[in-house]
Amino acid sequence: MNILKIGSHRELLVDPYLIERFEGASLRLHPPQPQDIAISFDAPWEGLAPGYCTIFQDDKRCRMYYRIMPAGGCADQDPRQLTAYAESADGIHWEKPALGLFEVDG
Repeated sequence: MNILKIGSHRELLVDPYLIERFEGASLRLHPPQPQDIAISFDAPWEGLAPGYCTIFQDDKRCRMYYRIMPAGGCADQDPRQLTAYAESADGIHWEKPALGLFEVDG
């Protein structure tokens, strides 16, 4: 077996270059399945389309943290970029609880 040196980089295991052999397996890209919208980013404080969504399971809750920026846009280091939060019991139906940490438009 040859060891492939990739350094300290994280790699998704979807590249045949990173897989030594397929024994009864193959890589497949399945077509998307139309479903309901899981979460809409339409709250007044969310501004432009959010980004950098990170979702993880914490016991029986799914938690999502995502970046928001003002409606006019801004640079990456702009302090007006904030982190927002949503949670779900099933990973399909999401809520954005009012945490009371910041006042919007004030």
